[in-house]
Amino acid sequence: MIALVLSFCLSAGPAFAIGKAYAPIGKVSVSPLKATPRVVLSLGLSQSLISAPSLALPGLETGLLPVVETQFRFAGAAAQAKTAVVPAANAADAPRRKEKKKGKKKKHPLVKKAEALAESLSPGVRIEALSELLDVENLEQQAQERRMRETAVEVRQQLGTTVLNLNVEAEMNGLGGAKMLSLSQNKKGVRAPFHAFSRGDLVTLTDGRGAPADGTVARVHGNHIDISFEIAPEIPATGLRLEIGESDITHKRMKQALVDLAETEDGDTKRLRATLMGDRQAKLGKVEAVHFLNEKLDEHQRSAVVRALAAEDVALIHGPPGTGKTTTLVELIVQSVRRKQSVLATAPSNVAVNNLVEKLAEAGVRVVRVGNPARVGAELLEYTLDAQIEASEEGKLLVAVREQLAELEPGTSEYRQKLTRIRAWEKKLKTRILDKADVVLGTQGGISTILRGRKFDVAVLDEASQAVEPLSWIPIQLARKVVLAGDPMQLPPTLHSMEAADRGLAVTLMERLIKSLPEGLTSLLRMQYRMHQHIMDFASEEFYDGKLIAAESVRTHLASDLPGVQSNDLTENPVQFIDTVGTDFDEDFDSLTQSYHNEGEAALIGRLYQRLLDSGLRPEQIGVITPYSSQKRLLRQTLGDEASIEVNTVDGFQGREKEVILFSAVRSNRNRDLGFLRELRRLNVAITRPRRLLVFVGDSRTLSRHGIFKRFMDRAKARGYSRSAFEF
Repeated sequence: MIALVLSFCLSAGPAFAIGKAYAPIGKVSVSPLKATPRVVLSLGLSQSLISAPSLALPGLETGLLPVVETQFRFAGAAAQAKTAVVPAANAADAPRRKEKKKGKKKKHPLVKKAEALAESLSPGVRIEALSELLDVENLEQQAQERRMRETAVEVRQQLGTTVLNLNVEAEMNGLGGAKMLSLSQNKKGVRAPFHAFSRGDLVTLTDGRGAPADGTVARVHGNHIDISFEIAPEIPATGLRLEIGESDITHKRMKQALVDLAETEDGDTKRLRATLMGDRQAKLGKVEAVHFLNEKLDEHQRSAVVRALAAEDVALIHGPPGTGKTTTLVELIVQSVRRKQSVLATAPSNVAVNNLVEKLAEAGVRVVRVGNPARVGAELLEYTLDAQIEASEEGKLLVAVREQLAELEPGTSEYRQKLTRIRAWEKKLKTRILDKADVVLGTQGGISTILRGRKFDVAVLDEASQAVEPLSWIPIQLARKVVLAGDPMQLPPTLHSMEAADRGLAVTLMERLIKSLPEGLTSLLRMQYRMHQHIMDFASEEFYDGKLIAAESVRTHLASDLPGVQSNDLTENPVQFIDTVGTDFDEDFDSLTQSYHNEGEAALIGRLYQRLLDSGLRPEQIGVITPYSSQKRLLRQTLGDEASIEVNTVDGFQGREKEVILFSAVRSNRNRDLGFLRELRRLNVAITRPRRLLVFVGDSRTLSRHGIFKRFMDRAKARGYSRSAFEF
């Protein structure tokens, strides 16, 4: 590793902090060195990519104070970073800066120059930095998994990551030769033992004696769970143990994608690499008249489609909550297909990919969903690659041959020969079906192997603001043009390592590009079709510069307008802030889950939920969300066995909506500590999930510690939407 320090002449004085900002793959901050204030830009870099004596740092030639000395330090520790240092403001400014009123902080000019320096790094340096940050993230993930394995099994049972005493209820054949086991736990008094498992999760099944079998969750239903295995496990029918599995396959695929990106000789990939890393200007071409399939698209959606079609390299579609991002993407994809273009559509999550599959199939497009069928709902299985293979005439013969293979002894010469023939046959059928598809869809982590060597005219990356940059490069390298869609003002990618996040891995490709692409290549969807005007207003002003517009169809709709719902003090208002101050609803820390909960708030949410039911609302129309997993568990217990009511964390509810949302903020303490409630994008997600009614439960004294919560509460009070928990 290299640590590069550029020191500048500066008058002596005490160091002071002028704030910090994040570069695409680094961190800008201020720290003292021998009483000299410095702005420090930290980037993970490899010694192999830099020739120290000839290193050129653009932006240092002019505009900065003269360089006094340049020194190179070489160290082997992976945790060390390259550090470029530029001077902070004169220390005499410190008192004046401290007296500035709170508000939107302006970046110091030298901080901006340091960020610009990071932007100007060569693609090779940037790629190596991203690769090393992936390693930092992977090491932390492995450490967390190791700590979980070392945790007592009783604790893991309480967390829901381990379930014991399972029985095999049924065995079934799955698509693509997979074997399915349906498991259940008949233990009395245990409710929803699989609450921590979801479709698509990797799991490990064992009897505690033989080799463990790795599978994928296909379905969770009450006290039953269906698991898909590539090869049927040889295990007894009772006394089984299921655990959340571990895999570094996505990490390996991202690492390989960066290697491929650095070494590519493909002309399209080299052009996109230069464009997306700032070495080449993105180009906007012309597009012929567009005859829209969906005549209901608004002007902002239509403009986004036209701009994306006209882009020659890259286009961005910024879709705030409820603005019809998926609808816009479907139109764009259909228009591309009409122009005889092949399309790859991806997202980091199976839920988002499956949503696109459903909408595109409804639009009459020939779609192929690649990836494990276990991660696709039953209603969409017919669109999977495996299902389409087995539905063909040759595929039916293939299924019969697989059944013959199952009767042979694994490891024998006959078994191996037949297996080789089957795999060659499968490959031929997969190629044939993929060649006929208008649109191929899959998660970014699940397409690298099966689509290797293919080239698409357009790659559409949905939820691009939730994918770390290396993940986005997997589909980009398969395309001639890329369209990224998402919302950087909602939650960023989930990372295990704070170090990796702070050093820039949390900065997505979309977040980086939205600041640098020409205006004609970025589109903001402004008309939202979800929220009442008064629910939308706050998020619009705080996160979207006041640019969101409530469609006429939702502008004034209320919960009391729903069929069968009575009009009362809850249902006839779009927003209710229920203030728990003075109630002694204090937070508690759960050492088991390392999370917070608030029993008083949970009980209050339970009473509010019952009042909504008494008003005529149905359980499936209501969502209950909270930032903390421990509070989620407590709320689930409080609300009982009602399966129709959805209880989740804010992070788990992103992309969803309900007619009514009950939100529990949890934090209430003497120190007014907000914890990760300070992640304002989490607040944005929370308050933009409801269509007609947002009920926000929280302690005003603790929450007002942060200005944005205070502004939310002040607005609620000014509009008559603030009430005391004592009323309930």
